[in-house]
Amino acid sequence: MKITHWAFCALVTFEFTGAALAQNRSDAPCPQPAEDRPNSLNPEMNASTVAPPSSPLVGLPDPYREDFDWARMPRGRAYGQSRAIAIDADGKSVWVFDRCSLTGNDCALPENKAINPIMEFDFNGNMVRTWGAGMFAAPHGIFVDSQDHIWTADGNGVDPITCKSIGNTLREFTADGKMLMEIKGPQGGKSFTGLNDVVVDPDNGDIFVADGHLPTGHQPPGNDRVMKFDSHGKYLMEWGGHGSNPDNLSTPHGLAIDKEGRIYVADRGNKAVKVFDENGRLLNVWTQFGSPTAVYVRNETLYVADGAANGPTNPNSAPGIRIASVNDGRIVANIPYLPGHALEGVTVDAVGDVYGANIDHPRAIRWLVFPSVWGSH
Repeated sequence: MKITHWAFCALVTFEFTGAALAQNRSDAPCPQPAEDRPNSLNPEMNASTVAPPSSPLVGLPDPYREDFDWARMPRGRAYGQSRAIAIDADGKSVWVFDRCSLTGNDCALPENKAINPIMEFDFNGNMVRTWGAGMFAAPHGIFVDSQDHIWTADGNGVDPITCKSIGNTLREFTADGKMLMEIKGPQGGKSFTGLNDVVVDPDNGDIFVADGHLPTGHQPPGNDRVMKFDSHGKYLMEWGGHGSNPDNLSTPHGLAIDKEGRIYVADRGNKAVKVFDENGRLLNVWTQFGSPTAVYVRNETLYVADGAANGPTNPNSAPGIRIASVNDGRIVANIPYLPGHALEGVTVDAVGDVYGANIDHPRAIRWLVFPSVWGSH
């Protein structure tokens, strides 16, 4: 049987990514990976949502004021999907990892190669610097360590010209964009199946990376693991593995680390936040957060973004950011959000203002705690 070059490319691409592929551009020589959910700016998706009366979110305080258009783009630059967000080591300025356009693989498109997906904003929403053009395929995670180094997790991507797999790379940069380290698969005997997020231990420099982002039901499933590397990038160990048991993972979508070195995993597929020690020993499984897409810890407080609630799999919830104690996971406050706005990143500044990365209505959003210590613009 004769197979055309285009069809062969498509078959190879499908086998690698495990994604149901969708043509994004009529002139593209090979399909691009489908997104988890469609992007939409439909006003009907922006109506307020109220948690059902039986929801545990009802009655929780919301001591914040939304600052929707806080981070302003310079003239001529529009937001793409703002997949990931991180607070700087100064506790005040914010880094955003943007996808260059409105789907997950658009940084790889030829027309977007000159777009810088990494952006730093000051507290007043002014862009301080931007860099990274032509380096990334599918931006997915960002972290700033105690040395003010920028770590990025580049997820599954497909080159739109050659149909070859690209992305799936962990990188460390200086704040002005000089690359210091690059880690690619295979690691632990397995190729990456979608890098999602990264955190670094401030005490010893150990690196923790979440790997596994394939469509639900795909066979074989993704790695769904957390990998541990030393400060020089040497692979040490991993834990998790695909499954629904307490110590398994299913799309570990976000990571956080606290001052005790505990690792918090937004286990989106299993609808849980799971807490491990630095050697992968399971400490807690918390299922009260909906479908967690991102996690962040500051001091003794856990922040969990749920951008997938208020649907068939979360009928007793609603989109938003849950605020809880790291000691027992008890939710003490909730920032409601709007349906159709998929929050996929969360971070917090030194005084408690909360920041979210949004892919469905693309931008970085801020919620100011009352009263704001920094002041507002």
